Amino acid sequence: KKKETIQLIDSRRQMNGSILLTKYKQDYKTLAQKIDTMDPGDMCETELHALRQLLPSKDEALAIRSYLPPPAAADDDDESSSEKEDAISKLGLCEKYMASMLAVDNAALKLKCMIYRVQFGGLVQSLEEDIGSLQEALSCVRNSDRLTRLLLFALKLGNTLNAMGGRGKDVVAITLDSLLKLHEAKAFDKKTSVLQYLVTIIDKNDKDILNVSTDLLPALKAERIMLELLTKSIADLQEGLDSIQNMTDEHCKGNTPMKSFVSSADTRLRSLSCDVQKCKQAYADLLTYFGENPKMPLNEFFSTLARFIAMFESARAEVRRLQEAKARKERRNKAAAAAAAKGSSISKRTIPVQDDDPTTRLASGRSAVLHEILQRGGSTGKV
Repeated sequence: KKKETIQLIDSRRQMNGSILLTKYKQDYKTLAQKIDTMDPGDMCETELHALRQLLPSKDEALAIRSYLPPPAAADDDDESSSEKEDAISKLGLCEKYMASMLAVDNAALKLKCMIYRVQFGGLVQSLEEDIGSLQEALSCVRNSDRLTRLLLFALKLGNTLNAMGGRGKDVVAITLDSLLKLHEAKAFDKKTSVLQYLVTIIDKNDKDILNVSTDLLPALKAERIMLELLTKSIADLQEGLDSIQNMTDEHCKGNTPMKSFVSSADTRLRSLSCDVQKCKQAYADLLTYFGENPKMPLNEFFSTLARFIAMFESARAEVRRLQEAKARKERRNKAAAAAAAKGSSISKRTIPVQDDDPTTRLASGRSAVLHEILQRGGSTGKV
């Protein structure tokens, strides 16, 4: 005959709790000891959350204590323990777990500390990856010679256009935000953008600059990183670790696994804090180097840079398309001229092909501006 179990808690909670507890092969007394010493063993975050969720409420704890035999005197301890075990054996899985957890002081806080411990490795790894990506991004922008040369060309072009338009003195620096306007401004033909014109100038004088995006790949991935969020995440982890430190000092005797974890975790957090401070200083130096507002948020800096590089690549592709179209047109003209020259009965003449290519339309204006830029090439401004 199937042994009947005694139900002390809500039937739905008992059923849900029993489902969650079926995966635990160890007895609940051993499980309670692990929780008491805050040793998660091989338990995952999900399992620990489930155990915390199934801790007895005040009413449930009262019901279970009322059911269990009262504590006996010291000389009757063995008999009382046997009687208690017999009573617990008649309970369902959920009530058995709850009965075992009644002997654990501050069980909810201890489980919270265990959850923190199993989460810690993944959270710290994510922070380390973000900090590493940020360090790489700051370094590649600061050390990109192609980007520096590109900004010099943009500065010279801007000063040349300003001079030709009679718009005052030369500027000595150019901000990232102003680079975005090159995509909107139009050149002499009112159709080609100034950015496309800049690409054309660079293509004629320093082709290597056109590969600037390869220098800045790490920077293009850093626009999602925020220094303030990194700092706050580390501070939150440190606050949680301080709470665990207090718990271990109060409830753990000797050198327990949780105390060892606290010591190693504190070292890792201090290292992360130091790395973030170095990133902040490197970013401040980068803003000074580029003449940007010292209060400019980091994600805004990298977002602006990413937008400009995308515009630059788009302009580069458009200029290449126009150049290829012009080359094809020239080849067609040559072929037409050669075909006409072979006709002996037809007088030789070439049919002019109307050139509607912006590259050609800009020829007269461009030659003057290129000459002006090359003449002004010796006077470099601070970028």
